[in-house]
Amino acid sequence: MIVASLLLVAVAAVLLFVGLLRPADLGWVYASIATCVLAALLLAAGARRARPSRRQGAQAPDTDPPPSSWTSAPPPHDDERF
Repeated sequence: MIVASLLLVAVAAVLLFVGLLRPADLGWVYASIATCVLAALLLAAGARRARPSRRQGAQAPDTDPPPSSWTSAPPPHDDERF
């Protein structure tokens, strides 16, 4: 959708250029404006679709992480005093 929005902006630029060459016919300028509005809608929809969901990050994983294996020392006890 985002690429389609870019293409529509390019089409709108061409339509605006043609409209500037023919100042008596405002239909080209109006078509350029309508194409820009459509491009903005597609860009907003594409950006919203590409954004990660908020709910996805809020969920906690179902399993505990695996224990670290970089050391062979036993876990510390709470009742040890130094």
